[in-house]
Amino acid sequence: MHTVSLYKRYILVAALTMIALAVLTYLLQVFAGINLGSASGIVAVMVPAMDAGQAYAKRWGKRPENGYAWKVSGVFTLLNVAVSALLAVVMFAVLNIFGEIWELLASVSSLTMAVITAVLLAIYWAAGRFFFGFGAKNHIKAQERLAAKKEP
Repeated sequence: MHTVSLYKRYILVAALTMIALAVLTYLLQVFAGINLGSASGIVAVMVPAMDAGQAYAKRWGKRPENGYAWKVSGVFTLLNVAVSALLAVVMFAVLNIFGEIWELLASVSSLTMAVITAVLLAIYWAAGRFFFGFGAKNHIKAQERLAAKKEP
């Protein structure tokens, strides 16, 4: 699988995961009074990274090299931020809450915002790297189990 097609797949899966998470979060809050909180946002990194790892292993039949995995995970992080920002802008426009969002952002110091952003990007990068490799490893193990079942 060419890296560009891996990125395109990541963008699609990330967008679908984020939309599904938003809908699920809303439904759980409205109908069950359950608040998933911000920690559920890591799922938007886990799912597309695992899917990309599985797609990589399916194409190449092996786990990605360590350096390559870190490189693409860095790109995954940037893609995740871009998709999140795009979906957030659409949601803010639909809900007409740009003013409230700007007020909230203005109440946080630039230094605090920079530190929080840096920490989140590092977490997303590390999580993307882990789940990219994990997805590839799981795909290979599943294929090995299938092959073992087919043997007499």
